[in-house]
Amino acid sequence: MEIISIDKTQLPYKTTIRLGKTSFTFVFQYNLIADLFTVDLMKGDEILAIGEPLIYGTPLFGNFYDERFPKCAFIPFDPSEKVTRVGWHELGESVFLYLVWPEDIENV
Repeated sequence: MEIISIDKTQLPYKTTIRLGKTSFTFVFQYNLIADLFTVDLMKGDEILAIGEPLIYGTPLFGNFYDERFPKCAFIPFDPSEKVTRVGWHELGESVFLYLVWPEDIENV
């Protein structure tokens, strides 16, 4: 498992992640009123998802079953299991966005 770094000081924050031969662009945004992070996902110029919320323990884009999406999961998680939300004070402090491949899950 890898941690995907999110620079909260640069929001909206855009980063490209290469997975195998394919690059995906993630745009992280923050809603101050709701204390909620969201993610847009693009593959090249194609928009795959807009406004996907970061919900603790829930894989991003989990409702999409399409070959265009990454073949791995992105899951917000606190390894100490003391925090169960993904707000401003939690993300990057105790909760991190993990990139999880299917073989990572099989080996747990």
